[in-house]
Amino acid sequence: MRSSVKRPTARSLTDEARKKMGGRIPLDTRKKILADVESGIDKEDISAKYGFSVRSIWDLMRHYRETGSLKPKPSHVRYTAEVRKKMGNRISLEIRQKIVADYETGASQREISNKYGFGEPSISRILKRYRRTGNPEAKRRDMSSDDFETMRQLILSNPDATMAEIWAKMGL
Repeated sequence: MRSSVKRPTARSLTDEARKKMGGRIPLDTRKKILADVESGIDKEDISAKYGFSVRSIWDLMRHYRETGSLKPKPSHVRYTAEVRKKMGNRISLEIRQKIVADYETGASQREISNKYGFGEPSISRILKRYRRTGNPEAKRRDMSSDDFETMRQLILSNPDATMAEIWAKMGL
């Protein structure tokens, strides 16, 4: 059933098309691909028809077999700068405690990441701190104006020093 159609490569998609799709196959296209696969069309021909790599088609079908769903795998939420500004830089203690509770009930770090919308590295750091100290609270780095002036002087006198060295000299 192979055709002599020129098969596109990942590079043959225009930059505009890649941006528009966000690196994912749209759901309506996923449904069409599934229908084509189930009707017996070769994956290479499907790849040529829709402009996605054969690997993407294989991955889509594996995901469908494993989950029974064509919806894309959830990935951690990437917040816009505006949302981050509203949220602040820190994860609240309440959310940290919920993260630890979910982990202790058997949820994986990826599941927790998807549930709360934070990256897996952030979840990992929270759990690591909890295992190490027994407390998921963020490390405090509050400085008085005197501490700030001391730090400024240390930086001016040791411009090549790392922040870790500066903190160590200050005893923080």
